[in-house]
Amino acid sequence: MRYLLFPDLASAAAAVALIDDRGRDCYEEAGYTIRADGAVIGKRAGQDDPAGVTLTWDVPRQIPDGRWIISHLENHPMAEHVLEDGQRVIDVVMAGITAPAVDADPAWRPVDQTIPLGS
Repeated sequence: MRYLLFPDLASAAAAVALIDDRGRDCYEEAGYTIRADGAVIGKRAGQDDPAGVTLTWDVPRQIPDGRWIISHLENHPMAEHVLEDGQRVIDVVMAGITAPAVDADPAWRPVDQTIPLGS
């Protein structure tokens, strides 16, 4: 899985806001319902699925070196969907977002502190 890498929270949050705003237009064109609060309602068997509500593309997370990441839009199932104007969703939504794409790094995750049962 790849992520977009940002130097600070403000730039990561701004990118998420752009992705959310542009994405809603693309998903609506593809037949998804957008609630008044901006949430995207998922589909199951072609029908709205109220259990599948997406409020935002991602929440910025800080990695140990102090930078911030969000999931790359290429991870979205509709990334390659072609819109009525012939453009792909990923190209429309990512326009102007220039953060570098990086592969996930296991060092970003906290150390597993699970204690096995019976110990």
